[in-house]
Amino acid sequence: DNATRVSLRARPDAVAALSKALGLSLPLKPKTTTSQGNRAALWIGPDEWLLIDADGSSLVADLAKVK
Repeated sequence: DNATRVSLRARPDAVAALSKALGLSLPLKPKTTTSQGNRAALWIGPDEWLLIDADGSSLVADLAKVK
């Protein structure tokens, strides 16, 4: 399995920039998931998500671009 999985914790004011960098909107409601292409974001808690990139491409690199 080449998928990359990342547990992400972020402040509410960082969600918009992270969503833009990831190319998908981080879900903000309990028990919801969003996906775009090979990526998925699962809501874990109010400030935590599980990110999965099925092909393992550039998930970590995209997150590193967020300042």
